[in-house]
Amino acid sequence: MKPLTKLCVLTSLCWVLLAAVTTVQATELPILTGEHWTESTEAQKKAFLFGMATMLEAEQEAQGDNPGKEVVENSLVPTLVKGLDPYTIMTAMEAIDSYYGQNSDKLKRPVIEVIWFELALPNVTAK
Repeated sequence: MKPLTKLCVLTSLCWVLLAAVTTVQATELPILTGEHWTESTEAQKKAFLFGMATMLEAEQEAQGDNPGKEVVENSLVPTLVKGLDPYTIMTAMEAIDSYYGQNSDKLKRPVIEVIWFELALPNVTAK
């Protein structure tokens, strides 16, 4: 990814997070929920997913080709990378949209939980 593209993606992600959380204490990290997701534009949703993909790529690169047993057992990265492999940014966005559309009573559920339990984990445990 070109540096300017990365900058645009990261800037967009920052705006999504800023818009999603109005008051956050200095030690808290904002948690994007279905309430935020369903009110976000397509561009904001894509920025979130691109940012997440970028973080996964960076972490995977840092772990190297043969991460040790402890890293594999304690990292979310291998499961997310394997489990999200069938998805593109668009199909992941559509799957998350579909989840919240079908589960409007679960809008307080964090998006990362939906990504983990509804998208990634089924692709890893099913095999």
